[in-house]
Amino acid sequence: MTVAVIGAGPAGVSAVTWLGGYGVDVTWLDASGRIGGMLWDVHNAIDDYPAFATQDGAAFAQALSEAIPAEPTALRVREVTSRDGSFVLRDGSAHLEARALILATGTRKRRLGVPGEAKGMGQWVRQSAARDAREFQGSRVAVVGGGDSAVEGSILLAENGAQVHLIARSPLGARAAFQRRLAEFSSVEVSVGRRVLRIEPNGAGCRLTLDDGSTVDAAALFVRIGVEPVLPEIEPQISRDAAGFVVVDDLRQTSVAGVFAAGDVTDGPLRSIATAVADGAVAARSAAEYLEKS
Repeated sequence: MTVAVIGAGPAGVSAVTWLGGYGVDVTWLDASGRIGGMLWDVHNAIDDYPAFATQDGAAFAQALSEAIPAEPTALRVREVTSRDGSFVLRDGSAHLEARALILATGTRKRRLGVPGEAKGMGQWVRQSAARDAREFQGSRVAVVGGGDSAVEGSILLAENGAQVHLIARSPLGARAAFQRRLAEFSSVEVSVGRRVLRIEPNGAGCRLTLDDGSTVDAAALFVRIGVEPVLPEIEPQISRDAAGFVVVDDLRQTSVAGVFAAGDVTDGPLRSIATAVADGAVAARSAAEYLEKS
């Protein structure tokens, strides 16, 4: 029986590599069919992975693909069920079977889920300040969110000459260093205790309606409210934390025997390339030992 690895980001690549070293038969699946995962959406330089630096996530993903001879099969696993001591993975009529499973499915950027957001995505609604900051030099933009990504994005936009209105539902929770840097910019306005209810096109930009009835006009809204886990439907259900991330122990074992999880999809305190690679290695060893014992 094989171990199925779902996901082709750093955690999935690491798991597949280590499973190969253990001589385990691997079925490797990814919705996109390409190596990289969320790295393709990282537009800033990656300079914190030891002895390895790239100009952005795409370059890191390319380096990963060149370092490993295998490629994932393009299949979006929508449902996983347990049957007679194994797991059945399905995407519509297509299905595969595996003795153990490693979830390395990662995350996606969260959205507000308000009217007008989907229609404006990629136009007056953006998600990457690192990629788009220069486009809005001299313009008034809005950023929604209160964590590290929102505050860091606001700083980057301000550094590139934009007038920034940062809108947060609650007091800023970003790290202190980011907040101190943000306070240095007179071009940044911060509204705390406000929510965006609606986004409408307005000329070349958009108009935001807030929950207090006020409106904000901006050339663009940057949605920077963190990430959420990407997971198929799994039966029996695995334990998750309040935010939906998979709860694992030190061996990357989930609450369901034979199902392991690695990387950003888990409830760890840090989401990074380094922790994802380490998680993939640990999950691979745990899955290999599980096969030997079962």
